[in-house]
Amino acid sequence: MSKLEQFIRNNRQEFDTFEPDSDLWKGIEQKLNEKEKKSIRLLWFQTPMMRYAAAAIIVFIMGYGVFQLGRYSAGGTPEGRVATANPNVTQISPELAQAEAYYTSLINEEKALLDPKEVEALGLKDDFNEDLVVLDSTYKNLKKELVTEPNKDRIIAAMVKNLQLRVEIIRQQIETLQRVNKNQRKEPKSLSI
Repeated sequence: MSKLEQFIRNNRQEFDTFEPDSDLWKGIEQKLNEKEKKSIRLLWFQTPMMRYAAAAIIVFIMGYGVFQLGRYSAGGTPEGRVATANPNVTQISPELAQAEAYYTSLINEEKALLDPKEVEALGLKDDFNEDLVVLDSTYKNLKKELVTEPNKDRIIAAMVKNLQLRVEIIRQQIETLQRVNKNQRKEPKSLSI
């Protein structure tokens, strides 16, 4: 045994009475964490030029992603997006284009037979107009669907039926006005005294 070991054994109790300060461990822990953070940081990211280059690459990738998303979101292709925004019925179905032209002219002719003052006087304007507005909105939705839907025959049939319903509503309005006018003529006028 050496003199140092002998000294430690003899004075062991005196060594055990001293305890380290509690802040000492906090300081050691803090220095260890700082070293870990420094070692994790990538070397190439420490220069400002590399940070700018990385930011530019990220911005480019995000911009390209947004461009592609906007390009293909509407119809799968840029052409589909244009077609969805303004579908050309003549290109999709020439028969539907002819039917649309025929029924549109028929609807306009039937509307010309209606006297707006009589319709409003009888309180029928709102009821019939509401039905026509709903049918018009449905027709526009069907027209948009025609571009993307693979079963075009079903949609074309629904569009023709929609046009026929419009004509029928206007004809019912004309018949109602004619019946009312006929009943007003048949009623005897009261005598005034």
